[in-house]
Amino acid sequence: MDILLEAQAQGTILAGYSAGCICWSLGGTCDAWGDRLRPIINEDGQLPYSMCVHYDNEPRRRPLYLELIKDGTLPAGYATEEGVAIHFIDGKIHKIITDTPGQAAYYVHRDKNGKVIEKRLEPDLLAVSR
Repeated sequence: MDILLEAQAQGTILAGYSAGCICWSLGGTCDAWGDRLRPIINEDGQLPYSMCVHYDNEPRRRPLYLELIKDGTLPAGYATEEGVAIHFIDGKIHKIITDTPGQAAYYVHRDKNGKVIEKRLEPDLLAVSR
């Protein structure tokens, strides 16, 4: 991890898709080590949020992520539907983009009463296929 942080400090853009996205956060849902979807905790995450990818096309992802936020296993975080990317600069969202109309990202957190809230975040559309 030290070499990646050194690269980041020198201006290198760090990116990832799927499990490669989760590695920069405090955790998320992952099935990279088999066919069972499970929580993964990353105490060394560079982003102070959890992340959930494939939010719309894997039936178990969304309910598991909501459950993990609700019970406190994961901190509040961001979820992305297929084709959506979130660009962070210094730990804050700089831009949300997609190549697929209708797709979105979500900020998922617990309110003061413990209810899980999903706030839809509309991305900028990169291009429309014709």
